[in-house]
Amino acid sequence: MVLTLRAQGLGAAIALVIALDAGNAAAAEVTVRVRGVANDRGFVVVALCTADVFIGGRCALRGSAPARLGTVPVVVGDVPPGTYAVRAYHDENANGRIDRNMFGLPLEGYGFGNDARVVLSPPSFADAAIIVGERGTETALTLRY
Repeated sequence: MVLTLRAQGLGAAIALVIALDAGNAAAAEVTVRVRGVANDRGFVVVALCTADVFIGGRCALRGSAPARLGTVPVVVGDVPPGTYAVRAYHDENANGRIDRNMFGLPLEGYGFGNDARVVLSPPSFADAAIIVGERGTETALTLRY
């Protein structure tokens, strides 16, 4: 009887470890190669956004890396599989937000997934969206200043 209880306990522990590991496997990394960074001041910030917060909201999935001239890879971790629009900016003064002029136009470099165009307003969610699978993905975008 004791052997049976120990075997059941061991089996439950193994099942728990497998379940915890499977939970970690469901979240992936997304690497965004941000091209066209103008200088090495501040940080490059990337956000992966759901449709409801893409424009005007705070995206929960974010990553940043120190800025450097040229291309900067930014990794966003713990991303559940799904469809996300990508937005990025160069936080040159490291104040944690994109600075804007009195008309609301960005004063720092910015970009969207798939190099979606900005014509009088931000692109649509669909134009800036990528699909993230269980193994993650890589994508690239170019900043506009």
